[in-house]
Amino acid sequence: MKNQIFAGLILALLLSSFTASGQVNRSFKKGYRGSVELEGSVFNGRLQSGFEQPGELIQLSTVHGGRLGNGLFLGAGLGYAFWLSEETGFASLFVDAKYNIKDAAVSPFVEGRTGYSFCTTSRLETGGMFVNAAAGVDFGRFAVRLGYEYLPIKQLERTSHGQTKTYYALDRFFLSLAFNF
Repeated sequence: MKNQIFAGLILALLLSSFTASGQVNRSFKKGYRGSVELEGSVFNGRLQSGFEQPGELIQLSTVHGGRLGNGLFLGAGLGYAFWLSEETGFASLFVDAKYNIKDAAVSPFVEGRTGYSFCTTSRLETGGMFVNAAAGVDFGRFAVRLGYEYLPIKQLERTSHGQTKTYYALDRFFLSLAFNF
């Protein structure tokens, strides 16, 4: 599954590079920008406190905001991530800041996000802030980014004596493909 996602992202990157020629970077024009993004873990990092590493994480998110005209974008977004092996989902609400380095059809950028993530099942719960940082390249209306994310997790364990809570944190590296509109 991981190889299929990676191959799909590479194929989309190659296709978008052919459509990018002759276009200018819209990040250097003022106005609204939205995007839809598919993200997958490329390396899950580690779980702190010695817990087992969870499996693949896939996330779908959307970001909407304003381009300030100088390569800077500020916006807010919603996301939903799903751990395949744990059958656990996470919803997130975040703010996004992106800066395109040059005004060209193919433009590198840096991006940062921070927000609040919470679990949608009763077995795990989160209630904390997450942060991620990424670098990538815009190709016309597409963007590819590689980044790092840190997410605190609180796990509920039901025992005969009641519930216990265990705190740990997930850090991971991800690859994403976005369509900008």
